[in-house]
Amino acid sequence: MKIPNWISVSLAVLLASFMFGACSLDIAPRASGARNTIVLPIVAPTAIYAIPIETSPTKLREFVSDAIKRNTPESIKATIFNKLGTPSMKVEIWPKDRIPSAIFDMLLYSGSSAEEVNALSKAKNFIVIIGVGNPGWPPLHELETQAVAASVARELKTSAVDLYLPKSVSVEDALNVSQAQKSNPCFYQWSKVLNSDGSKGLWMTTRGLARIGLMEVQSIDVPPQLEDSWSYVMSGLCWKIAKNLNVELKAGKKEVELPSIIELTDKDLEEAFASPVSLKKNTSTRLFLKIARGRDEDDYITIVQPNGDKRKFGEYVVDVTRELLGAHDYPIVRSKRSEAMEKAIATAKAELPSVRKRFLNKEFPFNGRLILKFEIEKGDAREFLWAYVTDWKDPKKIQANCGNDSEFDPRLRAGQVLNLNVDKIVDWALMEKSDIVQGGYTIKVLQHERK
Repeated sequence: MKIPNWISVSLAVLLASFMFGACSLDIAPRASGARNTIVLPIVAPTAIYAIPIETSPTKLREFVSDAIKRNTPESIKATIFNKLGTPSMKVEIWPKDRIPSAIFDMLLYSGSSAEEVNALSKAKNFIVIIGVGNPGWPPLHELETQAVAASVARELKTSAVDLYLPKSVSVEDALNVSQAQKSNPCFYQWSKVLNSDGSKGLWMTTRGLARIGLMEVQSIDVPPQLEDSWSYVMSGLCWKIAKNLNVELKAGKKEVELPSIIELTDKDLEEAFASPVSLKKNTSTRLFLKIARGRDEDDYITIVQPNGDKRKFGEYVVDVTRELLGAHDYPIVRSKRSEAMEKAIATAKAELPSVRKRFLNKEFPFNGRLILKFEIEKGDAREFLWAYVTDWKDPKKIQANCGNDSEFDPRLRAGQVLNLNVDKIVDWALMEKSDIVQGGYTIKVLQHERK
């Protein structure tokens, strides 16, 4: 899930201000006595959902109780009533200004419709449901809190908001999830990966491990072309951490030891997503972990390269996804000079100043990626490679991540950070998902040549 790169404060820090200490953030990770482990603090996980209201009910507790009676699945109704009104499940009225404004801004980027966001952002008050649970998987407190929020939302004919992710929650989906996952919980329903752009690549962070009492995972400077693939890897890692530490989490300990090297397999990903993810079977890779600060000054379990590895981090990430997912690059294109190709290149080059302006002004669609094609010459032959743009402040120099392994130059590898001279650019394109929707003049020529 892509989010704007201007959000610099972590959601954990934002939410800490109104969680009444339920999720203590002042417990720091510490060095382990063992060489190959990381010591992680365990905190009480907190679920928090908000439902917009026009007029506050005069008897809030009775209103919520009636909503639960009419809408909550029978399988969890008794449990919820036992917790309602205790420190394990609070119901309160909050003014809008108590909820960080960044949460409303982010709803658009988490799949909420413009109508939902508009309605939520206009509300002056919210019924807020706060559920505190015990560490461990599955996050039963999330199931229960979400079910209550969905029940209240149904009474009010509106939607609820998960303030931790954040995202709007469909009433039907929330109630169905609560009922189904009580007996067969699926990890991917509770864990997402957020990413935001940076000048050297993506900053990617998980939102899921905190739901069971652990700190989240991050990766810094991930090549933009791996936005989806690396999300699978990070989500799979979170599931393996949750699975391997679950007994200790449920034992009431205040801290746990996490191995600093974890083997991740295609089976782990399949369990996390309840379906096959890798293009191959029996794949595996080793992930190396340490505790490090994120761009928001919060601590994360951080995926790093092994000691002594001379690859750039982007190259390492590409290799890991190839090992685990069987991922492949876009094919390298070779071309001979032709009148049609030279005309396509001239057209693309002429548009580069306006393309740069659109990039800097963020005029491209939010989910689009600007890619540039550059050429490498070897005798009379030319090799065309794509690069994913991350920064273009200097009109003559472009910072990007290489999209392919070059066959002409073995030093040029996918994921590598490049500083490209604009004179070497021969084409540009706007990519949405896997489709080129603008530009791509040289591609049209090549397609015609193949025909």
